[in-house]
Amino acid sequence: MFEVVIRVDASEQIGLGHIMRCLTLADMLKQRGASTTFISRPLPQAIYVQIKKHGHKIRILRDKFILLEDADAVIQILHSFEAVIDLLIIDQYELDYVWERCIRPYVKHIAVIDDLANRRHDCDFLLDQNFVENMEGRYNKLVPPECQLFLGPKNALLRQEFYTNIEKVQPRNKVDSALVSFGGSDPTGETMKIVRAIRKGILPKLHYSIVIGGANARAKEIEDQCRQLKNISVHLNAQNMSELILESDICIGSPGISTWERCILGLPSIHIIVADNQLETAFALEKAGLAWNMGWHNDVNLDELGRLITSLQQHPEHVEKMSRRIIDLMESAVICKVNPMIDAIFEGGTS
Repeated sequence: MFEVVIRVDASEQIGLGHIMRCLTLADMLKQRGASTTFISRPLPQAIYVQIKKHGHKIRILRDKFILLEDADAVIQILHSFEAVIDLLIIDQYELDYVWERCIRPYVKHIAVIDDLANRRHDCDFLLDQNFVENMEGRYNKLVPPECQLFLGPKNALLRQEFYTNIEKVQPRNKVDSALVSFGGSDPTGETMKIVRAIRKGILPKLHYSIVIGGANARAKEIEDQCRQLKNISVHLNAQNMSELILESDICIGSPGISTWERCILGLPSIHIIVADNQLETAFALEKAGLAWNMGWHNDVNLDELGRLITSLQQHPEHVEKMSRRIIDLMESAVICKVNPMIDAIFEGGTS
């Protein structure tokens, strides 16, 4: 059996995006006959249960992170496998070529999922699904010459539900409903800020679908705030994200990993940046006319956000124009339907 190990972390502080896209990748690999084991620091209970439910194994490291100690702990886990590890996948910003070289003798191949292009890697495959300027040259001198690169949104790791619903996609041409989505944990509390702005009438009266992730510490408070508002529906740990996206005309959210879920279904977004690793993508999407950008979360003026939404209501042609651009951007991902890195791994790349 093709043996895969994934080194990834998740928490309320760093969010759930990394582990969710790795879960998507693990499911794809499982469909091709692979056996997958996650190696992580302590996880939110809901995520632990979800990984097990999908049929993957988990090994938990201690919470404290020290680079070489982490490598030693992973090596000890690898020693416990009866089979040779065919592929190690890494989705963790604190790990670089030093860690990877420690692990290299114990695995056949290494794949890295990155968003930052800010450190060197010793890997055979690298996937960066972001939309940034100078994408093609982004990893020059950061990876070995023989490393296969998979760059840009066409390589986005998306669950099957998004491909299944592609035929239902229509360019948006009105603003009657908005999706509010700030990831699995929303550590900066953006969802609550938006809910309070709706309650105060700062944002225009639309139907708002509020998505609360499984690790959001403010979930109950948000639900309580929304209970008396008829124009708000709350979706806790939503399992029908593609349907919610299709039902919405715009999204208010962060430009994180779920950006590509919205894009492949043609949904224009108003971005609020909540992490440093989102800055480059947020500004590149704005410059290309593929999203609106309100800036860094601490600097967002909710009155300005309200005026923007009102303006889009009055000029729906701007929404339609952006929606069509987004659909065009994701056309190659729609055609592929299988992540190109998966094909590379199973079509001789790891032989």
